[in-house]
Amino acid sequence: MLKEITSLTRINLLGAKRRWPSSLVAILGIAFVVSVFVSTLALVNGYKKSMSSAASDETIIILRDGANSEVSSSLSSEQIEILSNTSIVKRDATGQPLVSPEFYVVVNIPGDKPEEISSLPLRGVGKNAVSVRDNFKLVKGRFFEQGKREIIVGRSSYEKFSGLKIGDALKLDGNSWKIVGVFESKRSVLESEMWSDVHTLQQEYNRSNYYQSLRAKLNSSSDINALKEYIQQDPRLKVKVESEKDYLEKQSKGLSMFINTIGYPIVILMAIGSAFGAINTMYSSVDAKKHEIATIRAMGFLPFSIVVSILIESLVLALIGGLVGASIIIVTLGGYSVSTLSGSTLSQVVFDFDVSPEIFLTGLICAVVIGMISGLFPALKAVRVNVAVALKRA
Repeated sequence: MLKEITSLTRINLLGAKRRWPSSLVAILGIAFVVSVFVSTLALVNGYKKSMSSAASDETIIILRDGANSEVSSSLSSEQIEILSNTSIVKRDATGQPLVSPEFYVVVNIPGDKPEEISSLPLRGVGKNAVSVRDNFKLVKGRFFEQGKREIIVGRSSYEKFSGLKIGDALKLDGNSWKIVGVFESKRSVLESEMWSDVHTLQQEYNRSNYYQSLRAKLNSSSDINALKEYIQQDPRLKVKVESEKDYLEKQSKGLSMFINTIGYPIVILMAIGSAFGAINTMYSSVDAKKHEIATIRAMGFLPFSIVVSILIESLVLALIGGLVGASIIIVTLGGYSVSTLSGSTLSQVVFDFDVSPEIFLTGLICAVVIGMISGLFPALKAVRVNVAVALKRA
């Protein structure tokens, strides 16, 4: 039987080569569907990766109770003081708590065109902001100086927006802020931000006694439960605590939900359309070689061998289409940076299309499924051909 399948498959593939216009249409149709599918997955993967790669299991974020993000949060200096002095928070080598009270605002910056304006987060931080985060690295220029209107910019924003070069001046609420450095953080969401001195920023917005959030390091991720109990026992602390990982995962749900609701149904509809196109191609192939199939059956070849050989032909065409579609996305969009407006912070988040090996493989699986569906029905039709009638009409 294996010899029969091999021989028939070789004949079918040579026939597909002769019918190259219809074969090419089927390949391009599947390539288009796979390219859209892979690019959608790469978009979601890149966004999620930018959010999760900034997270640490031992870092927590504390917001006002009921706040969904730092934009809607507010913590008083008294609350910051109480939380910073708990024994649950990790200490550095000198015994000081590893905490970072932060002030967070969204500012408008000029876009690439005169009429364009983009919104970016400007985070006011203190000396411990780097200590409570992993993977922070200053890659150009210098750190801002305390008490001065100076800004350092995340690498993603630095590369995406033309007006954020070192030495440029940003006009924020009538005052000029100088860009003095660029930092990176493994392409995480942090690289969409700009940082400045927290006290300078508080004074600028007349909020000297308030912060938006408090980040802190714990000795162990399990210490978060003890901290939650501590917060519940103190009536002055109307706050909530989350691990940084959980917080950022929630922030990424908006885009993921949009893709799941809108993006995937569109891709599924396109895949169905592509499958119908491939089915027509395979039906045409079967019709064109009715006499050939009847002769093969008259020679004693098993119907099962004919079905399998046609399925293999369909799968080969689908795999070629899948490889072409997925490869096009890797070449054209792999690592390409885009930005979108975060629904929770109302600011731009810059991230890369991330075509991982798993996504590439998923694209090929999508192509295989389309190939199986588009080859099955023509294959079943082929074995139902009346041998006597087909030979008589030949």
